[in-house]
Amino acid sequence: MEIKYVYDAQGNETAVIVPIEVWNKIKHIDDKKSIEVFQPSKYRGIYKNLELDLEKEIKNLRTEWLRTMNYLTDTIYINLLLSQFNTLRKNWKKSIPSL
Repeated sequence: MEIKYVYDAQGNETAVIVPIEVWNKIKHIDDKKSIEVFQPSKYRGIYKNLELDLEKEIKNLRTEWLRTMNYLTDTIYINLLLSQFNTLRKNWKKSIPSL
């Protein structure tokens, strides 16, 4: 059996029918425990015993971020240029009468 959706007259989903095997696996999940509120104080001081230069690490992360963004930007730009070139080439071939 597969998951089935129930729709109202307007086509909006109103319910889901799931196989009993799936239901038995998920019915014990407590939504309150699965959604944990982030508590920054829980992580206070986690780096104090490590010999890290946090300023240097922040700069390294920023450099890596910029390098990745530059790579992605270059890749998108190259793909755009190739797409435009291929369009021009197709149009050029169409404009040349065959001999």
